[in-house]
Amino acid sequence: MAGHSNIVEIEDISVDDTHLPPGYGRMNKNVFEALRMSAFEKGIILDPNYSGGALAGLIQ
Repeated sequence: MAGHSNIVEIEDISVDDTHLPPGYGRMNKNVFEALRMSAFEKGIILDPNYSGGALAGLIQ
């Protein structure tokens, strides 16, 4: 991006991984609740690793 003035610096990036425990491929109660809500209230089945974790993060 030569000549581009809007370069992203490391200080501009924030990562919130509080919804990730206990680890990849292992559900926590927030992910479980997000999957339950999505399935029973909306009829949408999500996977626990990606979509379920993303929804749990959005709900929080």
